[in-house]
Amino acid sequence: AVVSTQSGHYAGKEKMFVFGGKDSKARNQDLFALDLNSLEWNKVEDAGARPAPSSFHCAIQYQQFMMTYGGRFNDNSHSNLLNVLDCETGGWYNPGEGTLPAARGQTTLSLLANGTLVMFGGSDKFDVLQQCCQVFDTQVYQLDCKQLKSVEVPVPAEVEKADEPAEQQTVQQTAAPANQTPVV
Repeated sequence: AVVSTQSGHYAGKEKMFVFGGKDSKARNQDLFALDLNSLEWNKVEDAGARPAPSSFHCAIQYQQFMMTYGGRFNDNSHSNLLNVLDCETGGWYNPGEGTLPAARGQTTLSLLANGTLVMFGGSDKFDVLQQCCQVFDTQVYQLDCKQLKSVEVPVPAEVEKADEPAEQQTVQQTAAPANQTPVV
């Protein structure tokens, strides 16, 4: 697979995931994985609520989850969404309940040893004429990552094997709880 210049990725033990970014034409929502053993790139087949095309978002890994936050869309507006990818099942979800921080891009995410995600800074209100953002955020937010749950994702049709029983053709995981409060 050919990967264009992108931002918002993380490296795990076996793979590095790259989501979205901006090339010479537009922002995108591609998802690629680099196998850190073979150094081969593959386009990832995933399911669920894949984030909209964006750049300047941030990403971090906690256990098998890659979390992306914020970013800038093709119309230069910013996002305030936290998106979670279960890298084992390929399932995306947006926990999106509770008080979410203001929309922003270029923020910093750090993961503490106790599983707390800390977000600081970022920018918003991109001015096309001045080619820079007009708002710079200095607030700090946190998320208890232990709330994250795996998501159930059907195996894509192209990888199903005709000789497998139907009950083995679905990855069995638990869905994300509806009552999550991701950001405090």
